[in-house]
Amino acid sequence: MRALPSFVVILGLVATGAALTSETQATCSFARLFNSVTNGYSYVYTPGVIADETQTSMTGKAIGSFWMMGAGLPGDVPEGGIDNGRFEALIPYVPGQPGYYYHGWMRNAPGYPLYIQGPSWASSADIDLCPDQIVGQKCMAMLLADEVNGVGYFAFLTDEADAAGNYNFVQAGNAPINLIRIPKLALTGSNRLDPDTIALIVAGPSAAELAGGLYLDPNCSGLGDITGYKIRSQTVPLNSQPPSDRDVSQWADVTPGGGTVPLGQSTMLPIDCSSDSDVYLVTSLEFDSGFEFGLISENSSRVSCSLMIADPEPVDRKTDRPPARKTKR
Repeated sequence: MRALPSFVVILGLVATGAALTSETQATCSFARLFNSVTNGYSYVYTPGVIADETQTSMTGKAIGSFWMMGAGLPGDVPEGGIDNGRFEALIPYVPGQPGYYYHGWMRNAPGYPLYIQGPSWASSADIDLCPDQIVGQKCMAMLLADEVNGVGYFAFLTDEADAAGNYNFVQAGNAPINLIRIPKLALTGSNRLDPDTIALIVAGPSAAELAGGLYLDPNCSGLGDITGYKIRSQTVPLNSQPPSDRDVSQWADVTPGGGTVPLGQSTMLPIDCSSDSDVYLVTSLEFDSGFEFGLISENSSRVSCSLMIADPEPVDRKTDRPPARKTKR
């Protein structure tokens, strides 16, 4: 692969850019970097997406957030934490205008895959607060997600600030950042609670199944990882097409007790089968600061609610172990 063109000039302009709006709270003494030209780049890949001169290695549905671990509230609400706020990962390029194919804090040049761009603080009026606001906490989290053919993919990264206060999400040897499939729920059994209700035994993802999507700094261990999973559902008419939308807002949270199920644990889930319908379940991961990301797994097997409620077919769990979690140092 050819070397990435230099962005030194652009980085300098961003770092010394115009004053931020009065609404912005990201007032830092200097721009915090997520990488630098000297460190190079770690390209970001989603399986099944071909990169060419008009397409990145992630789809237009890709989203991302970054936040100070334990002090972020990622989302589009300004001043809600120390995070990217409304500064989006991908902003589609407008034909006829100069610049990259995508703007935001994920970038790509023609003919190159997507990569994480810096600086990230003091480069946008949509970033909340500054890491200087937190004393003693030096770790940053980054979450990337994408959707391909009805399947959600993710990568979760952490990094400790260096002596200069910068964060380096470039991997050792400029290794790529590969998103992995969010594991779908396994339905391992069921029984009838009453004429209108069945109880499903639902098995969620284990830590080992998620390890391939974790790029963690060992100095940030214990400060917040994937805290567990939520169960979300969508009901459609009997024998109709299964839902294909991976937007978490389109799926109802049915996690027992309204909380989060620990990784690797199964739970019993009551399902309302009072009408002829099909029910599908998905996995939603929860991260540091109680942050639930906006993309979900593929559908579980169908739960058919009719006059004759049949037990759902169990879904075999994977027996092969994914690679061990990756650390940078």
